[in-house]
Amino acid sequence: MKKDDTVKIPFYKSVFGKMIIAVSLSFLLVIIISFIGLYMGVKGALRTRTETELLRSYKQLEQNLDTFGREVDQVTLRVLNGSDLASLVVSHGSQTSMIEQRIDFFNMTDTILAEYSFIDSIVFYNAEDVTLFADGNWNITSENSKKREKFYTERLKNQSAVPRKKAIWYGGYNSSDFVENDRDNQKLVNYVSVCRPIFRGEKYGWLVLNVDLEHFVSYYNSISEDGSWSEETYMIDQFGRTVSETNVYGIGDEKENLMLQTEDAPRIFESGKKLILCYPVGFCNWTLVNETPISEILGDIRDVQEIFILAIVASVTISILFLVFWVKYMTTPFVKVIDALKMVQNGQFGIVLEQDHENGDEFSLLVNSYNKMTLEISSLIHKNVENEKSKRDAQIRALKSQINPHFLYNTLNTVKWMAIVKGENDIVDCMDALAEMVQPIFRDTRNKWSVEEELTYIKNYCKIMNYRYGEKTVLGIEADSSLMSAMVPKFILQPLVENSFFHGLAEKEMQEHKKFQIYVKGKRKEYKTRDCLELCVYDNGIGISRENCEKLRASLNMEDDGRHIGLRNIYQRIKLLYDMEDGVEIGSDNENGFQVMVRIPYEEEKW
Repeated sequence: MKKDDTVKIPFYKSVFGKMIIAVSLSFLLVIIISFIGLYMGVKGALRTRTETELLRSYKQLEQNLDTFGREVDQVTLRVLNGSDLASLVVSHGSQTSMIEQRIDFFNMTDTILAEYSFIDSIVFYNAEDVTLFADGNWNITSENSKKREKFYTERLKNQSAVPRKKAIWYGGYNSSDFVENDRDNQKLVNYVSVCRPIFRGEKYGWLVLNVDLEHFVSYYNSISEDGSWSEETYMIDQFGRTVSETNVYGIGDEKENLMLQTEDAPRIFESGKKLILCYPVGFCNWTLVNETPISEILGDIRDVQEIFILAIVASVTISILFLVFWVKYMTTPFVKVIDALKMVQNGQFGIVLEQDHENGDEFSLLVNSYNKMTLEISSLIHKNVENEKSKRDAQIRALKSQINPHFLYNTLNTVKWMAIVKGENDIVDCMDALAEMVQPIFRDTRNKWSVEEELTYIKNYCKIMNYRYGEKTVLGIEADSSLMSAMVPKFILQPLVENSFFHGLAEKEMQEHKKFQIYVKGKRKEYKTRDCLELCVYDNGIGISRENCEKLRASLNMEDDGRHIGLRNIYQRIKLLYDMEDGVEIGSDNENGFQVMVRIPYEEEKW
């Protein structure tokens, strides 16, 4: 056998390919599982170490922030003790006394601002309309409540639960949010604001110390600056809003996803590609958040990862090379037999393989069996071809000897003229109908024609049958004109109408007072996502029992037994032409006659 004559099997379907793939995948799977196990173990250890270091660092940071918070709280108390702010909560007394009290307040604020550089401004709001503002450069007094800016309106004006001793911390505001800013070239300063209520009876005012945000951020930002990781640290308030961050443009951002993670105790979790620490800070009721890229944490195992990948590639490559050589050596004789069998499958019989193995092993037995098989098959095929040719020639000779179409047409024409001469008009009509039926059988070589042509054929058939049975049958057709051009297999309905005459009419003759009616109904309908044409032939005969109807349905797939030839022929034609197993549906009972529905894909006539 020449090499060029072989039919090659795709690599992934061959035994050779499957063995290579199976062994390679098994080897690769073991290595990958081992690597993943080691990788996950190292990853878990690095994460645990990182979490431990973060918690230790932020515990110390919490202590530093708590110290700072107590210091600011002491400053608020110092302002209260150094000035009589309680007397300013409600305006009372003489104008002179109120001016003196305000001067005492501004003197005290000047001292505080000079001593504590991180405090940028101090504001006092009384219970009425008075606002006192000091920032070291300006001392401003306002007695118009409408000029109280954004901070007071959003945070203090409608404060419902006011603590009597504890200060409240707010973030996200700047210097323009506390006093009307009509000073030229005034630089905006971002604040962390500490608010302490001052009571006078049931009335209360507010003392606000505004700490420079840059100073506040420096307490926790040093961790990020000193570390080698690209981490980010910021603080959110109890409402999930960013109140302290190095990037001032991020202040005010909503962090609702972090609010779900905040608790009374520190919590560490992964989100996206980051490891996030939420560390509650008690003195201000805020949460300190640290975001560290996981890629930075796993940086120490990148070298290990690269070594493992190189080891996997090298191992798999060497294994595949060895497997290719070994499997190819073992399967070469087997592949030759497979190629030869593929050629037999494609119709190339009688090909004999050379015997490469004379040692009596399994491959030698396989080649000998193949050679014997292919020679026997070739001989049988040759005999069957000769027999079929002889049988076909005999059938053709028998058909040709049966009847000559021209002789049949001439004979029908002769009978017709004899009937005309004798005035037998019924016979003339019958001969015309018969000629119309015979013509498509002999002259029309198409396998399909239109619904209109099929119905015309049935009408001529019914006309002839009515002459036979004496006008006892009524043919009804219910089909939209748009269906007339649809294509159907020739003579697909005639066997069904014929069944109605020979089976349904025999029963109907027992009821002389009723006409035997045959209906042909057509419609276009979608069936199983396909556009189909459904043609139904039904009559008003007695019908058959349900048991016999089930037997009739089952007989459609049986071998020819001489019964139900017409129905079986229709079913097999539809199955072969359209690959449809449900192209024929049979229905009947003893009361409503017999019906058969034919279903085929809808196809328009092509001109």
